Amino acid sequence: MHYLIFQSFLDGALNNTHIPGGGAYSIPPQPSPFPPGYPTDGSRFTVDVANFSLRPTTENDLAFGSGPNRRSVVEMGPTGPVQAKNVIPGGEDGVVGHPHYGDQINDWLSNQTHDTLLATADVVSDAQTRTNFPNFRCTDSGVGRCVPGKGNRTTECAAEFFVNNAPVDELAIRMATITVTDGGAGDLDATANGSCVVQLMVRINNNDPRLTDAGGAQCQSPNVVSYQLKRPLPDVGRDEDKANAAAILATLGSLGPSSASGPHAATLTFTPAVTAQDSCVDTFVVIPIHNGRPTKKFFKSLVTQSNGGRDADSLRVICTP
Repeated sequence: MHYLIFQSFLDGALNNTHIPGGGAYSIPPQPSPFPPGYPTDGSRFTVDVANFSLRPTTENDLAFGSGPNRRSVVEMGPTGPVQAKNVIPGGEDGVVGHPHYGDQINDWLSNQTHDTLLATADVVSDAQTRTNFPNFRCTDSGVGRCVPGKGNRTTECAAEFFVNNAPVDELAIRMATITVTDGGAGDLDATANGSCVVQLMVRINNNDPRLTDAGGAQCQSPNVVSYQLKRPLPDVGRDEDKANAAAILATLGSLGPSSASGPHAATLTFTPAVTAQDSCVDTFVVIPIHNGRPTKKFFKSLVTQSNGGRDADSLRVICTP
């Protein structure tokens, strides 16, 4: 008797977003012959809530007008979430025709859920694609936003660190130290919850006008053959350090075909070498506050070029209460 249409914003009246032909973005596409939607369970006064007109005068009044926009269950442990289930009425992708545009609808209609990945490393490893945004650049003059890491001026541009949305000044660049306040700028979960979630970016073959030799020539990086993550390591230290290392290595692997080697499997060798200029990869690292005091984490790397050039970089990120 009742049916449901997953109506696109482009086919609705909310915030005047309706456009002619916007029904093509709804699921199923509209207009459709009766019944124009999916048969479904639920009622106004049940746990599986679904609202419809109490006084229908037309067949279309039997359609559900609203319901849960998300069903989520999270098991909490002493240090935070342990596992989670979730489903949304639609999909993660907003592009019609893409595989994830509406792939959760059947689960939503049948009250099923899927596992939700909670650890950054799990999300990175499960990602189907990655998008690098060219607006994250380290080509600013003056203070700039990227941290060269206090390496050799002639090879510093082979790799640089960048912490998104964090306060940066000349002293922070010179000291290769970024300070983030729990719940403040740079903490991307925007919540004072005892840890900082930081978007860490690595720039490869970067054309940074700040980096010049004694003669004024700008640093040029022809390629990157290998990237060794020296801190953190994926098999040493606290659990958060291991997770952060795994996330960094995973996103670096998206630069091109590579193999991991070394005593900690923390050196990526690219075959062929990465020659693309101003390449940028990013991931999210977590810095928990220990004992209520500012907690610092070090990120160190050693990059090697095909001409034998080497760039040693170091960044310290401090999470303060």
